[in-house]
Amino acid sequence: SVTFLPESAGIYFEDHQVVNVCIHGEDLPDYCGPNALDTCWTFEVRLRGPIASGLVPFEGAISACDDQIISILLTDDDVGVDWQTVVITVEGVTYNYADGGLYHIGDTLYFDPDSFGVFFGNEQTVELSVIYADDLLGNHLQEIFNLTFQIDLEPPEVVVLFPMPEDTVPLTRPTISLVITDNLAGLNPDSLFF
Repeated sequence: SVTFLPESAGIYFEDHQVVNVCIHGEDLPDYCGPNALDTCWTFEVRLRGPIASGLVPFEGAISACDDQIISILLTDDDVGVDWQTVVITVEGVTYNYADGGLYHIGDTLYFDPDSFGVFFGNEQTVELSVIYADDLLGNHLQEIFNLTFQIDLEPPEVVVLFPMPEDTVPLTRPTISLVITDNLAGLNPDSLFF
């Protein structure tokens, strides 16, 4: 058995480096000359793990769904993600892919809160982190991914109106005015009609 430790010779490889290894060796026969081994092979060094980025909802988004499905793009430019190693946190609770409930289609990871009995509350700021994932070579997630978004479950509200309900006005064409507010998402002016 022969072992060569590159670091003992001060050799370190770079990501995506193709390494060519050659070895020569001879046996020790009692008669005639030695038989020589001359062989070479190559391998490639891959050092980077998966990268996570948000898809839906986007960072800072406002959702009107108490069970907003979250999708995260989880890619590896080398050999692919080892999905069984994926770990995320949502609102401080840890979810492991290997335990079930999380799923992926292609390179997209999905967290469906409904499948865990999780429902987000009105005006809640939801915090999600992808904290762990390996690629199929065992390289770790390049950096922790964080995402926050908010939940708005209330409709807009009339806070001031004129004339007031049940008022009597002495005009044939009174000005009707109102102030409408919304807690998070804001009012869509294109949705207004009388």
